[in-house]
Amino acid sequence: MKHLKRIEIMAFVILIPFLLSLLTGCMSSVRKNYFQLSLPVEVKGMPGKKPGPLIERTVLIQPVKMEEIYNDYRLIYRSSPYKLDYYSYNYWVKRPDYVIKDAISDYLVKRGWFTRVFEDLSEGDPQWLLKSTVQVMEEYDTPQYWTAHLKMKIEIRSFKTNEVVGFHSFDRTVPLPRKKVEDLPEGLSKIMKEELEKMLIKLMDLDSEIQHQL
Repeated sequence: MKHLKRIEIMAFVILIPFLLSLLTGCMSSVRKNYFQLSLPVEVKGMPGKKPGPLIERTVLIQPVKMEEIYNDYRLIYRSSPYKLDYYSYNYWVKRPDYVIKDAISDYLVKRGWFTRVFEDLSEGDPQWLLKSTVQVMEEYDTPQYWTAHLKMKIEIRSFKTNEVVGFHSFDRTVPLPRKKVEDLPEGLSKIMKEELEKMLIKLMDLDSEIQHQL
């Protein structure tokens, strides 16, 4: 009987390293995914607008203000109005406030909205400041479909006077084509690009009026 127990103990001791290696292997095989935003750029002329920057101003992109709970490397989703959850293996490539700032700056440069776009005050003297505040940035899941949800405020201020030149706020969702987290960054990028353009088109008209008055 004692001999039998010894055999059982020895078998258990031998199995422990095997089980641990199996568990470690399963955990290491889980792939982490990293995402960023990319606002689609369609370079096309505006009617009655000569080639060159659409708004003849220099602008400084200021650091993005973000609700603390959303400024996490992990992508966020919810399936009810009452609870937020974080994905375990899906991350932003940077902290979300930096991801958003980079996406806005990259879009403004590629689209040619301004004479120059600065990301830091050391790069030059801006005429305008672009400030943005993100209140919600998440995936919202329902049994029927998943959506990208973005709530945000964007404002343009004069660098010299700090006077508000333009302001735009929105709270939008767009359905994702699939129930997959991979589609969330594209949905958020689509919303941000469309809403940013709405404000910038108004600013372009305003700037044109100012130039005519000079």
